[in-house]
Amino acid sequence: DEPQLPMYALSAEVPVAAIAFARLRAGDFEFCGVASAEGLLPKVRTVDKIRGKHAHRYADWHALQEGWQRELDALGRGFAKGAARVDPKYAAQSCRNCDQSLFCRIAEKSPLAFGLALIAEESVDAEE
Repeated sequence: DEPQLPMYALSAEVPVAAIAFARLRAGDFEFCGVASAEGLLPKVRTVDKIRGKHAHRYADWHALQEGWQRELDALGRGFAKGAARVDPKYAAQSCRNCDQSLFCRIAEKSPLAFGLALIAEESVDAEE
């Protein structure tokens, strides 16, 4: 979803064993990322312990890096070909934060599903 750190890791001239960013909040600090081995950064999990949508796809650090490379290559090829289709990965979330709705045709793909997704997100936000 966020290719910047994987791109840095893959283009590094030295072996990379973890990627992370720091999350700072008032009175709190933590690293968010993934590591090739336990204990490299405080509370940063290894590939086999990541939870989330795509965690099951990669068995280890090497497989994760190969996956990053495939995804980044595909993004680069699309960019080089001038691919610019309107296709947000998370339409409801992206569109809710966008101020170009008058010019956008994304809701025409499935207006009912799009509207229901926005309603569902708003109700979740209201509960939080």
